Amino acid sequence: MRNFFLIPVLLMGAALFAQSSHAPVKPMDDPAFAALRQQWAANLRAKQVDASLAAYAPDAVFVQPDGSSVQGTEALRKLFTTVTATYDSRILFFLSKITEAGDKATDSGQFRELLTSRTDGHRQMLQGGYTTEYHRTASGKWLIAKQQFQQWGEPVALDLAAHPVVALTFDDLPAAGSPVPGKTRTQVATQLAAELKAAQLEGTYG
Repeated sequence: MRNFFLIPVLLMGAALFAQSSHAPVKPMDDPAFAALRQQWAANLRAKQVDASLAAYAPDAVFVQPDGSSVQGTEALRKLFTTVTATYDSRILFFLSKITEAGDKATDSGQFRELLTSRTDGHRQMLQGGYTTEYHRTASGKWLIAKQQFQQWGEPVALDLAAHPVVALTFDDLPAAGSPVPGKTRTQVATQLAAELKAAQLEGTYG
């Protein structure tokens, strides 16, 4: 009786082992797509618009973080030209996952991007998720068919805003008011000017 139950269990275990050992296991990331992703980031950083466009299919769709989208080579050219003229970008992709089926593949994960304004040098950090859909051409090249970025939260400013300017005025000192005991009016003016200078408050004295 004991062997009667044991044999089917052993056979089932052997079958499951054989199936798991021969079934294809797709890695979380793939070197080929990792290279495509890194090259995309490098082209953006180097402001190589033509090289950036070469990664997309002619009718590719780009969905921006605000939900708006552009489609086609010329619309993408205008987008990349505007972005690269406005910002310096350093983008990092991580937690990437590849799913592939035939001539289609999807690269999804998270990103973090440092944007530096070319106008005033102010920096901001963005983070969120991304999805890139690829189609493989007849020549075997993977081209982006659709790309979407989703921003999580508001950008984080990395530079302080310009501080306000405050003017301090001391009217008629030390001429007005009662004299300070033990000090001449000249000593009062000299001490006040010294304290302002020590606090890095420059000004005009007269």
